[in-house]
This record gives sequence, structure tokens and C-alpha cells, in this order.
Amino acid sequence: MDQHAQTSAQFERLAAGTGCSYEDAPFQSGLVWHSVREAGESTETQSVLPKGLHIGFGVADMCTNSQRFGRFETHGPVLTALYVPEDGAQFETQVKAGTVCSFGLHIANPEAIAADACLQKISSLLNGERMAVIDGRATRQLDQLRTPVDPWFQGDARGLMLQARALELTAVVAQALDTSEVDGSVSLRDLKRANNVRDLIDANLCDRIRLDWLADQCAIDTRSMTRLFRRVYSESIGDYILRRRMLCADQLLAQGASVKMAAAQIGYNPNAFSTAYRRYFGYSPRR
Repeated sequence: MDQHAQTSAQFERLAAGTGCSYEDAPFQSGLVWHSVREAGESTETQSVLPKGLHIGFGVADMCTNSQRFGRFETHGPVLTALYVPEDGAQFETQVKAGTVCSFGLHIANPEAIAADACLQKISSLLNGERMAVIDGRATRQLDQLRTPVDPWFQGDARGLMLQARALELTAVVAQALDTSEVDGSVSLRDLKRANNVRDLIDANLCDRIRLDWLADQCAIDTRSMTRLFRRVYSESIGDYILRRRMLCADQLLAQGASVKMAAAQIGYNPNAFSTAYRRYFGYSPRR
């Protein structure tokens, strides 16, 4: 079995582990792939990504962790770029119930990376960081990538459609990782700082979260933190905290939790929670 077939089979097994459909096509001496799951149960998978450059766009409620690359959690669209060394990298991933859509590419050959301007730029911008998690405005440029290729395209034409999407993906990721301030992009360092703020919020949803505490924990001044967070995520820190708390509470209620229990889990007393919930969703939590 050649390298392309081995990698394809490996990614197909990974998709099957989360209940997703899967298809791929050759791309730049590597492959481009697409997978989707309209609905499904929560799943936990362990996988080893092969060496090379991996770029992906996905929509899922998930948490993934790697001893080599660290941990990240997402509740919506997200872009990732990472370079896996020779011995590969193991990931443990939990995907929650619901829709899962993903699209990405993998290039193992260093010569193929060097021959493509966008791939070379992405590889150089990672610059030893190995992994970037990109949220915010860049993901909105790629929203159409979550949809499957129209069944009307078959054979080589279908492969060409996937390859065209891969070119768009690499262009957006290269732009998002660019440290130039001329075009309004965010540096990889600032992306990591914004992600650290977001992760700290997610880990402390049930507590009273103060801006000065967040800034101190993330080693950034309060004004820079609030501006950076809005720039990356297109919403204020306060709006993000409210949205995450309400969505978390809504999920708890759907799973059978009482109003009092859901309120306690996100740091509210029951009366204040009912008011906040009604304002956010337009109906009471008991309904």
C-alpha cells in the first residue's frame, strides 16, 4: 500500500470513529479530505496523526488533547494548522453529540511544501510553534467548506472541487497567520494570548470572572486584552462569558438538570439566572 493509500485509510478510520462520512482526493503530493456527521452521540477517540503539515477547518463541540501539542476546546467553527514531526503525534479527542463537519489537507513531503508559496508561508509562520488554533473572523471566510461537494460532481471533477477548496483553505490560513499589521491580521503570538484568555474563561464559568484577574493570569494588561479578544473573536469578553454560560445552562437543562442546579453550575443564583436566561433566549428556563 502506497503512502497516499495508508494516510487515506488512517483518516477514514478516524472519521468512522466519530460516526462521520469521509472522502478525499490527491493534493500537492498529499491529500485533501472532507467528513460530515449530521447528528450523533458523544464519542471519544484516540488517534496518531502522521508526520507532515496538517491544516483543517471544522465545526464541532469538542475537546482535543495531545502531550506534544497541548489542549484546545471549541464550540463552533475553528481553524488549525500544525506540523507533526517524524514520529507522529497522538491525540485524545472527545466530540460531543450533534453535528460535526470538517475539511482539511495533509502534506507529508517537505519538497511539496517548499514548492507551494502558501504552504511554505504557513510552515515558516508556525516557526517551531508547531500548532496554531485560529478562531474569529478567518473562520467566517471558510464557512462554505463545511458543506459536502454537490453529488452532481463525480470522478475527476469531484476531486478538482476538493482541490479548489484546499487552495482556498491554505490562502486563508496563510493570511491569518501573517504577522503583518497592514492587512489587519493577528500574529500567532496574539492568537495564542487570546486563546489563553478564552480557555481560562471556559475553565471558570461557575466563578465570578473579573477582567483584572483574567489579565493578570494571562500576563497582559486589561486594555490590550479586551481589544485583542474582540479583534480575534468579534465579540467582547462580557458577551462571550454570557453566551458560554447560557449555552452551558441550556445544555444542562436539556439533559434534565433543575433550574437551581443549572444556575449553580454557571455561578448564578436561581432568580438572577432565570432573568438572564429569559433575556438571552426569549423564554423562561422552566419552559
